[in-house]
Amino acid sequence: MTLSTALAIVFSNSQVVSAQEMPDANESEYLEYHYQVNFDDLDVFIVNGATFDIASDDGRVMDAKTAEAVDALMLSLSECSEVEEGIVSMLNDNQQLAVVSFTEAPLLWEDDHYDRVKAADITEYYKDNDNNRSKKGEFTLFTAVFRSSELDSNGKHKYTTRTYGAWNKNSAVGGENYPDSGVDYVLQSAPSTWFRTQDDWMSANYDNTPYSGVSGDDFWSDSGSEDYIRYAIKDDPYEFAKARQNKNFMLTSTWLGNPSTSMRKIHSYYVHTWEV
Repeated sequence: MTLSTALAIVFSNSQVVSAQEMPDANESEYLEYHYQVNFDDLDVFIVNGATFDIASDDGRVMDAKTAEAVDALMLSLSECSEVEEGIVSMLNDNQQLAVVSFTEAPLLWEDDHYDRVKAADITEYYKDNDNNRSKKGEFTLFTAVFRSSELDSNGKHKYTTRTYGAWNKNSAVGGENYPDSGVDYVLQSAPSTWFRTQDDWMSANYDNTPYSGVSGDDFWSDSGSEDYIRYAIKDDPYEFAKARQNKNFMLTSTWLGNPSTSMRKIHSYYVHTWEV
């Protein structure tokens, strides 16, 4: 059975009304780097109880595409230790890692907010000068899918999906390192044959006290059904005396699904909004 995840990072200056109206990211328009590692033919080893390593399960050398994705994943995890810690925690809980996908989206500070970089501007973006360096940022979106090692009494696997997002640049003192003000949205959708168990939960970290986000105040369940869940998350560094500048977040949800040999997809979206 092969799982695939599709990730989209959508920046918008308008609010999103419902999951069905979620705009699709045009992958050809914006500069993005996508990687996915499927673990059907890979072994995962926990190292010293805190980190993990990946190897081919038959002892052979990985093909070039898989090796490139694994190298990119391990490099990105070295910069997002919370994601690796979460994966190790699930592995220690006897959950099988099925797939990890992540998207890195370069950002550029323009007109008092971070915005996407158009693919047509790639040459200009990578020019190494002081002006460019001071304006650059990045947002990374991970999705990891775990599968229970045993079937339940109804012959279904339990799938746990974790979507993690992180800004690489933010500051509690203001200025151009701020992400934009507003309420953002994170969404997961699963195959229509799966059933969400409704024991989803979210966590978030901020650059302002309280550093740990408060459920119902900083983030809340906004919409959902059997095959999708959407949370709203506060990201407002400008509100006087109540600044809530998001640093990172994680949305975890659980689904029940029948074993299958066909390709099935789980989608993760992050929508970043700002006021105009």
